[in-house]
Amino acid sequence: MEIAKPIFIIVASITLFGILGGLDPSNTIFEMGLTAVVVGLIFAGVAVLREVKDQVLARL
Repeated sequence: MEIAKPIFIIVASITLFGILGGLDPSNTIFEMGLTAVVVGLIFAGVAVLREVKDQVLARL
């Protein structure tokens, strides 16, 4: 089950990238890069919130 988590994250990030319009053929390199940054910020934000939740619960 340890290999399933990274695979899920990769598939989810590609799916989110496509939903946000990153896979549109008419996009420029800048637009694709900006969409990739937004997807990265979303995943980083979720990871930070998960860490904060774990730290708060550990202190209780």
